[in-house]
Amino acid sequence: GYKDYTALSASLPYGSNTIYISTGFASSSYTEYWKIWIDYNKNGTFESSELMVSGSSSSSGTLSAGFTVPATATAGATRMRVSMKYNSAQTACETFSYGEVEDYTVVVGQSSASLANTNYAYQQVDAMGNEPNIFDPSLYPNPVVNGNRLTISGQDNRTLNYEIFNSVGFQVANGKVNNEINVASLKSGTYIIKFNDGQKEIIKKFIKL
Repeated sequence: GYKDYTALSASLPYGSNTIYISTGFASSSYTEYWKIWIDYNKNGTFESSELMVSGSSSSSGTLSAGFTVPATATAGATRMRVSMKYNSAQTACETFSYGEVEDYTVVVGQSSASLANTNYAYQQVDAMGNEPNIFDPSLYPNPVVNGNRLTISGQDNRTLNYEIFNSVGFQVANGKVNNEINVASLKSGTYIIKFNDGQKEIIKKFIKL
């Protein structure tokens, strides 16, 4: 969802700065894409040149990212947008199913407090990088030919529930994934399978001949 935290303000000096971010996962971790914009010219729009942080991580710990406030940035209070989106990169103004967008106020040109005066000086902090989505189960053989088993790989040791729907949207099977699914009872056709581990849902398609 979206949260307006613009009532909260932080000082932001010109030059090099570091921001600290973290994800609160309910259970399993997923690759989340982070982007942070600051409206330096205070025109109410986040231009591509105002993208300060971009990366992805499945870490549930505290991440750090460095950025530089340009000397051309207008001094004074302005908006900073922090966006976290599951599975793929986002734009500044976008609605998506999984993730969160938060807006804050930063005061450009003011000196910030020393890191030694924050809790982050005593925590493990990892630099944010870029990593692929680690939760992407794949199906084989697909199409299922001369066999009754659909093997699932890439579930990353997660406990997955599944639902199978036929081409007209009726559920024809469900259960828990244990490396493979018995599809002997399914007629020939195209099917949609939904995987869910209690936090995220992945949708795939397979064919049985």
